[in-house]
Formats: sequence, structure tokens, C-alpha cells
Amino acid sequence: MKLQKFLLRYFPPGLGLEYSQRGERKKKMINLLHLTTSTDIMNLGKSIMDNEPLVTESVKPQLLSVLAKLQKKLFDDINNQYIQHRTLDYHDMPITQVAVNKDGSKCITGSFDQTCKVCDTETGDVLLNLSHTGIIYGVSFNNPYGDRIMTASFDRTACIWDAETGKRLLTLFGHKDEVVVAKYDPIDNLVGTASMDQTAKIFDFETGEELWSIEEHRDTIISLQFSNDGNTVLTGSFDSNIFLWDKRTHKKEVAFEDHKAEISNCCLNFESTLVGSGSVDSTARVWDVRTQKCLLTLMHDDEVVSVDFDKTGRKFATACTDGLAKVFDLSLDNGKPTSILTGHTKELSKITFTPGGGFVITSSSDGTVRLWHWDTGVCAQILTHHKDEVYDFAISYDGSALVTASKDCTSQIFKRSPSYCDQYETMFKDSDSL
Repeated sequence: MKLQKFLLRYFPPGLGLEYSQRGERKKKMINLLHLTTSTDIMNLGKSIMDNEPLVTESVKPQLLSVLAKLQKKLFDDINNQYIQHRTLDYHDMPITQVAVNKDGSKCITGSFDQTCKVCDTETGDVLLNLSHTGIIYGVSFNNPYGDRIMTASFDRTACIWDAETGKRLLTLFGHKDEVVVAKYDPIDNLVGTASMDQTAKIFDFETGEELWSIEEHRDTIISLQFSNDGNTVLTGSFDSNIFLWDKRTHKKEVAFEDHKAEISNCCLNFESTLVGSGSVDSTARVWDVRTQKCLLTLMHDDEVVSVDFDKTGRKFATACTDGLAKVFDLSLDNGKPTSILTGHTKELSKITFTPGGGFVITSSSDGTVRLWHWDTGVCAQILTHHKDEVYDFAISYDGSALVTASKDCTSQIFKRSPSYCDQYETMFKDSDSL
């Protein structure tokens, strides 16, 4: 076996190895989930060389260079500040959801006005107009590729569109009620939809053929996610249940049934070992996929509307209708919040970590989006450019672009302020030698 090149995965940090074996090119990934801005790169490089035969002394300079690149991305993340760049005011009614492609060059917005706009995030220009005959409730790109767009509509269909031409490539039929989710699975080239008809459906992304219908929930399915390990599909429902489904057998693999009221949001961590959930029952829970047990029950004073893991799976954030957000360090295993984020004056709508996990971002009915230091709970920045409730926001893969969706019928595009990252360039000036 001979190493041919290093491949970088910035978020979460990972080092890919492309190598040749008996004339065949192969790849393997080394997860570096514990890489931080304070990690000693020399020691990390030595550890990798000690444990990976492909990485020898002869490639040590290149190894240290790529590790420095990975670390620099984490510096960029923790020193991020946003500046308002463009206002998108092309919709006639409130915007329900927004999505951004991987490099942050395009965003898509869905609206109560039954249209989806594809916009250039640099110029703010509308590139494409897509339409349904009902409210467009869900939008997404087929990231990491970004050449297709998925829309989910109250007209009971989901559609797949060409992101360059706007051509409708496929209409996915079969649901008997409003469709609220449409998500892409890059591992098996599938698209999953979820509906108020209590079902989720899995379609072939290229042909539109329905491959599988999930029909064991007893109320609206509000969340759907494909696992990163390629094995399962996660669904969460207003029936208070969360299920994990085996993609190969189409059987229910795990049922998490301890919540006492509607599920508002659920998600898998990056390694697909944990499930996090938020509920109208005023609790959030963290579940172990392998043991099928609830590891933590996190009490709140009001409905939990949104939850998120950071990319390492070590931190977990919750957002509540009482206007408070909380961050938990799961490595402490005590169920106590590391920080409580106070400052919003109305209920929250969404919470997520920035790509490198340096900040938590929240949106609220008070019309603001806020960035917080996850460990101290200190608010780092308040984005105050909306005149009404902020329903949703999306962030690009590297955190360079942030786009919002509001009841005021506008989206705001924020770009990373260069001044907050340029000061760190000199620390990594040798990392471009590859």
C-alpha cells in the first residue's frame, strides 16, 4: 500500500487518506473529532504516524501542513463575526424555510406565497423562480453537490429541481396530506419526505420511484434525517415517538417512546451514535442508539422547539418557547447546563452550532438572530435586521454565509467579516505549502 494524497474534511475535522493497493485506488478516513484550537499539532501528527502505517516519516511535512489547515478553520469559526450583506425582499408572504448550498454562493427560500426563490448570495439577485400550488414549507439542496433542489409543499407533493436551469426534474407523488420535509441522502442517492398524513416516504433520487413508505407513526411526522453512517433513517412525530429505521430491511430498528407530548425536533449526532430530541412536554432527551436507552432527560420550563449536536457530538443545545437556550457538555454526564443563553425577549424558533462548534446561533420571535459563546453563555453578536419573527436560518458549510427567513417576508444575507479572520492568517502562513 502506498499513500497518494491527503484529503481534508473541515467539519467535523477529519483526515482522508487516498492510497493505492494492488493497482486500485482506495480511501479511508481518520476522524479528528477532538481537534481544537489548542491541540498540539506536532503531538497529533506523531500520534497519527504511530497508529497509521500509511503515514510515514517521509510525508510528515505534508501531514503537519494539512493538520494546520484543519486547525485554522477552527480558529476562523471561533473568531467569526457577521456583517449584513444583502436583503432579499422578493416574497409576497412570510418565508417558511431557507437553505444554503455548500460553498454559500446560493440560497433558496420557501414561502407561504407558494414560491421558492433561488438567489445569488453575493449579488442578492434572483436566479430562479420555482412554484407549487400550495405553501412551500421545506427546502433543501442536495449537498454536498448543490446541483439539485428539493421542495416540500402543502399541495401534497415534493419536487426535485435543477439548481442551474430551474427545470422541474421530478414530482414525488403519494402523500395524502401536506408535505413538510424533503431531505437528500448523499450516501445512497435517495430523497426522503415527511407529511402530515402520518407517513414518510423514501424515493429514488434519479427516477422518483417510491421505494419505501414508513407508516407506523400516528400523527404528523415533523422530522426526518438520514444517518451519516448510511444505515438508518430517523423520524420524529407529533405522536411523541421517535423511530430509527433500517434502510436495508425497511424495518423499525429502534423506538424511543419516553416523551409525553409532541416531538418538535430530533436529530442524530455526526457519528450516528446518539439521538437528541425536543418535545412539547418541556424536556429534551439524549438517547444511545446502541443500547436504545435514554442517557439524559433535560428539564425545561416550557416547550423545547429545537435541538442540535455540535459536529463532535460532545455538546448538545436546546431552544425553548420561554426564550431561553441551554448548552450541555455531554462528557460531564450530569444533565446540568454548561451555559444558559439569556437575552431573547420572545420564544425561540431554532438553535444550531456553527460548523466548528465555536458558537451557538439562535433565532427568535423577537426578530433577532444571536450568536453565543457556547461555554460562557455570553452573547457575541445580535443581528437585528428583521421587523418580525425569524422562523429559520441556514449557515454554509464553512460558516462564511448565514441566511435568515422571517415572517416579515424577507431574508437577510450575512457574510463573515474578513477582519475577524485575517488577523490569524499569519499564524498559518506555512499551511498552504501542499
